[in-house]
Amino acid sequence: VTTTPAQAARTLAVASGADQTGALNSDADLPIVFNLTENGQPVAGEVISFRVAEGSASLAATSASTDSSGRASVRFRYGGSAGRIRIEASTANLVASAFATAFLPDLRIVSGNGQSARAGTRLPQDLVIEIAQPVAGD
Repeated sequence: VTTTPAQAARTLAVASGADQTGALNSDADLPIVFNLTENGQPVAGEVISFRVAEGSASLAATSASTDSSGRASVRFRYGGSAGRIRIEASTANLVASAFATAFLPDLRIVSGNGQSARAGTRLPQDLVIEIAQPVAGD
């Protein structure tokens, strides 16, 4: 009787850093981390390629090797267009995607509006604005 070992089950998945939101042309708070495993065990030393598959963003690297935990990460910067971003990681025949959203921030004057002063002089109060993520439906 001859037996054939089962084909190794490799998976590439998002480990952390997905579903972030950020203002246009700003750096994401966290890197996106992808995890490569084979039969549930981490795969080290495998090159993972990254690309922006949808939306407006730039990546700090186009590839990275997995570490001893099977993880590879990439930092990104939101681009100049608001909307959904899909960052894709791939190796061999495996692909995984992480999503993020870029937004045009809302600006709101908190204090210091309506002041006047002679040109070249300081206003009595600082102009304070708040930068916020827009609320859905606004």
